[in-house]
Amino acid sequence: ASGMATSPDEKRKQLLRPHIDSFDWFLQTGIGECVKSLPPIEIAAENGKIVRIWVESVMVGTPSDDAARAGTISERKYYP
Repeated sequence: ASGMATSPDEKRKQLLRPHIDSFDWFLQTGIGECVKSLPPIEIAAENGKIVRIWVESVMVGTPSDDAARAGTISERKYYP
């Protein structure tokens, strides 16, 4: 209502800002809170011992391939 024209690029940025802010919050805070809320899982092994599994942390990064890093295959490219 200020009378200034808004460019199409600026309109796109305004439209996407809530999504970007939400995603940033999830990566910086939300994913850690999710991990903290995961209860440990206990499994009875055949020998009668209890195996307890839990998640302590999560890391989000670029998609990768262990075989490519090990040099057993050429590097693969991953796209969303």
